[in-house]
Amino acid sequence: MVETVVIAIVLIIGIVLGLLISRRHKMPSNEDLKVEQIDDETNLKDALPEGVDLFGDSSLIEYLPTQRFEDATISVVTQLLKRGKSIFLVTEAPRTRIYYKKFEKPIKNKILTLINLTSENPLSRPQMFKVSFPNSADANKKSSDISNVSVNSLEYLMEITEHMDEGSILVFEALSELILALGVEKREAVYRFFSSIVEEMSTKNRSLVSFMNRGAHGKETVSAYEGFFLKIFSVDKGKITTVK
Repeated sequence: MVETVVIAIVLIIGIVLGLLISRRHKMPSNEDLKVEQIDDETNLKDALPEGVDLFGDSSLIEYLPTQRFEDATISVVTQLLKRGKSIFLVTEAPRTRIYYKKFEKPIKNKILTLINLTSENPLSRPQMFKVSFPNSADANKKSSDISNVSVNSLEYLMEITEHMDEGSILVFEALSELILALGVEKREAVYRFFSSIVEEMSTKNRSLVSFMNRGAHGKETVSAYEGFFLKIFSVDKGKITTVK
């Protein structure tokens, strides 16, 4: 009889402790999760000084080959994510994996779409180049968290911009790589393609932020692409400073 009472008391104490612990570890709200998933990715020095606003206009950020601009990209994407907008980040290996590791949670939650530019022929592995959009039925299917687009099939990039929601932001980090990958013979084609991107992004209140390696191109090329943007910035000692 005594043993039965003791066991009952122990069970009651266990239940009470369980309830107390569950209250202390209450599941966070969706808003809490959203803030947490962004803050978890931002343990770095902020590259955006006070007063620099990349949102709402077309912005070009220039850097030199000797500068590590990945940190500036991470800082820019982080700040834009905190605006609560959908982000589409166009980049290239090996930086694709750097950004995936940094922003894995927003990517898996379809807040950030990571697009990897590659020179591989899309006909060799067509399943690799399946592009899904955050609000499409394909986004709910089991697929890669990284969308691959061949530089030889740029129409897929146009398709991506056409599917972007109002207020979303395209971060075109791999502009210089695209220009260089297709070479001088396709320079005009790349320029016309990017002009179409700029025109498409100007509709539906969408924003464009692009990065360019100004040391990898001639002055004429840099000047031509600068003409697409209302704001121009440069990376200087890990910080983004205003040029225009």
